[in-house]
Amino acid sequence: MTMKSLRILVVEDNAVVAADIAACLQELGHCPVGPAYQLHQAKELIKSNELHMALLDIHLQQPMDGIELAEWMFNHKPVPVIFLSAYSDDITLTRARAVHPAQFLIKPFDKKQLKIAIEIAKTNYYFPDSMQRISRQLYKFTRQLNQPLSKSELSVLKLLTEGYSNREIAEKLYLSEHTVKSHLKKIYLKTEVKSRTDLLSTISQL
Repeated sequence: MTMKSLRILVVEDNAVVAADIAACLQELGHCPVGPAYQLHQAKELIKSNELHMALLDIHLQQPMDGIELAEWMFNHKPVPVIFLSAYSDDITLTRARAVHPAQFLIKPFDKKQLKIAIEIAKTNYYFPDSMQRISRQLYKFTRQLNQPLSKSELSVLKLLTEGYSNREIAEKLYLSEHTVKSHLKKIYLKTEVKSRTDLLSTISQL
């Protein structure tokens, strides 16, 4: 299996749509895994298969929807996720953005749109530039914390990982340097590290 040919999970509760997606993937040179129509089928496929990507229908008629399934996947087999949905309302988009999907396709879509979404998702996830890699590492790191960081603490942490000093962080966030130091102390406490060096080292290893 090369990066030109990906093993892509398909989770879609409409059998006709699922079959069409699987056929498109094969025509594009990829290997569809599934399709899974039920939540339990999706979880079994995730656990038992090598995957490079996942196409998840958001509005599954299940106890868990596609967004919640993506969160579950992150803890079991993190791969880039492309959400599929016939809806693009603000609530759906806000929930989807919170789990950092690789792409979002509005139904109905054609083979060309699917191809573009897959290529962009693959490039961004498997061949990221340094900023994209840092963003993904930060997401993994914060998801593992027992105590969630506040919005302000996350903003400080993001700039910290990008190499900014306390003074530069303060200027960018329109805060005092004292406030930045206060946020950092809380971050160290919540992440159970003793210094900036320890924190950056832990994140870089993800």
